[in-house]
Amino acid sequence: MGVYDKKKIFQGEYDYLYKGAVYCEENFELTENIITHNITYHAKLISRSDTGQVMRSVIDYELYENLNPLNINIKHYLGHIETEENFAFNTKDHTIYYTWQKGKEKKTDSKMIQKKFVIGTPATICMGIIALNKKIDTSVPRAPLALIKTDNFIDYNGGLKEETLYLSYEMKERELVTISDKKYECVECKIYPTDNMYVDPNIGFPIAMKLNRKFAIPFKLVIGDDTEIVIKKFKEMMAP
Repeated sequence: MGVYDKKKIFQGEYDYLYKGAVYCEENFELTENIITHNITYHAKLISRSDTGQVMRSVIDYELYENLNPLNINIKHYLGHIETEENFAFNTKDHTIYYTWQKGKEKKTDSKMIQKKFVIGTPATICMGIIALNKKIDTSVPRAPLALIKTDNFIDYNGGLKEETLYLSYEMKERELVTISDKKYECVECKIYPTDNMYVDPNIGFPIAMKLNRKFAIPFKLVIGDDTEIVIKKFKEMMAP
């Protein structure tokens, strides 16, 4: 994609807080290819490891115009170490092709999938993609969605894994949230790892999310009792 083939839809920043203290920051933006109309979520995360080293992750999550995943690239940096993950979805054979690389070390995997799915990334901005797969209706039971992910970061820990997420809208009325002196409508939803009403709190679910549906981005996430991710800045350039 050339620099003149895309337009920026919005940009912003998140703070990641644990017990009120910021431990990670995320900058994000959404762009649209003016030729193909594919959209791409871009995110950069910066945090520190337990040893004090700066960790960075750069995510580019491209979707087809129909919102199916097309290509997802994730780069991780820790000190002098750099790793790269790439997920490419082929619509002809319904297969996700995966590569992981660190220096000369390279691993590959693939998985055929013929149902709605999302790719797991470290970026909060990409959480809104989960909600795009379910219309707002509090009367409808939780809808299943396949999550394709890996446990790879600096080291390779295996190939593609599939989990099932369930999304439920919890609030019938929209809530107005003020960001950067502008008001935005949000709905509240929760993401569960099971369709069972009982959820073990020890596994950190459900994730409560305040979501702006117009831009399909989370304005706030609450994970367990101690972790929150909140939007700090948001600026819209044009309507999607």
